[in-house]
Amino acid sequence: MDFISDDKSYFNICTVMQTQLMGFCDEFVCRQPGVEILLPPYPVRELKVGNRQIAKFPAVSIPFSGALEHRERFHNCSGRVVSLVISPRFLDRLLEPIDGNWMGLEFDYRLDHLPLNSAFRIARRWLGVVNDLSDGSASSALADCQLSELFFELLLIWPNSYSQNIKTALGTGHFPSHLTKIKKIMAEHLVDPEFDLDALCAQAGMSKFHLIREFRMQTGLSPMRYYNCLRIDLARKKLRTTQQPISALAFDLGFDDISTFNKLFKRTTGMVPRFYRHFFRC
Repeated sequence: MDFISDDKSYFNICTVMQTQLMGFCDEFVCRQPGVEILLPPYPVRELKVGNRQIAKFPAVSIPFSGALEHRERFHNCSGRVVSLVISPRFLDRLLEPIDGNWMGLEFDYRLDHLPLNSAFRIARRWLGVVNDLSDGSASSALADCQLSELFFELLLIWPNSYSQNIKTALGTGHFPSHLTKIKKIMAEHLVDPEFDLDALCAQAGMSKFHLIREFRMQTGLSPMRYYNCLRIDLARKKLRTTQQPISALAFDLGFDDISTFNKLFKRTTGMVPRFYRHFFRC
């Protein structure tokens, strides 16, 4: 066999598809429900959507709508091909404010219209999402938050069949949805010790009752529980990848005291931070 595939689904939100090639000479015919993001670097010799060959930039992630078939051709290729597939249900929820759905989404592959600096930055962030999912440091809340924000940015920079609808909805404030805006605000204040529900409502321009009701209806969690899941995800990553003392780590994440951090961490992960770090080191 000249290739080995490994697909893993996460939280009914997305699937990470990894294929190891070993001197592979053939093509993959791909049509995944939802949107597939082909991540760099990819050892693909030729890419086609329908009958149209598309240009490749080594450091740019390339989106493919599941509404159209695309082909990836390889010639004596060895290496790893990684894609992130975002689920149809998740996409439809994000596209709802512009009366869109994943089946109606098509991308324009004339890369001369693409702002490359933004595309390079987003590609690095897609890779970061895949790494977080693969190493187990992302909860459903973090995956949901990251994918919502990144897909919104993708729609803004990559010309697509909904670009005009998006432009109109941005002008009237109807896109992105309240939920996406709220998640973005949370992500920007993960280490802010002064951030609380009142601050979130003020920045989102919503009443506390309306925000809590809408957020819980869409995610199944209260806003602050979701926010704390994001903070603990960040703490888990730091515990696994740094030698930073736990007290300093808690302070950097905006916790006033180590006791509050320990309790929240244990409630979320089932173990205190010290044991969590020791467990993954072992």
